[in-house]
Amino acid sequence: MPMVDNPVFLVCLFGVGLAAICVELFIPGIVVGLFGLGCVVGSIVMSYSSGSHVLGHVLLGCGLAFIPVFFLLWLHVLSRVFALKSSQKATAAPDGQQEFLGKEGVTLTTLRPSGAARIDGTRVDVVARGVMIEPNVHIQVVAVEGNRVVVEAVEG
Repeated sequence: MPMVDNPVFLVCLFGVGLAAICVELFIPGIVVGLFGLGCVVGSIVMSYSSGSHVLGHVLLGCGLAFIPVFFLLWLHVLSRVFALKSSQKATAAPDGQQEFLGKEGVTLTTLRPSGAARIDGTRVDVVARGVMIEPNVHIQVVAVEGNRVVVEAVEG
């Protein structure tokens, strides 16, 4: 009996295909999923071509029943991957940065154009307007745009 006529081989090939499709959920890419799809379709086609129409109908029915199960599993996996866990908290942009408007400070890092500065004893992420500013240069806050603190070098 050739391998294609063996129903155990065809069922195992079908099972390997379904398993490969499920693995595709956890290891994104297209190769494993296409391999799995090829195994599933190949096992169904080989079962019909070998004359075992009952096995072909069973495998086709199982394959069609697997489609909604796959999508439910896919949604479940995606919701776990992309949802915030209860221990995680979303963070918003810092409030109260308007208080820095007009104040002076000193750059802590090179601003190319963004970097850090110390303003009123607080380390603040800042953005220079159009120029690079070296560390330890006196700066002044000229604008606060949302969560961006815009600074310019102070002359003198």
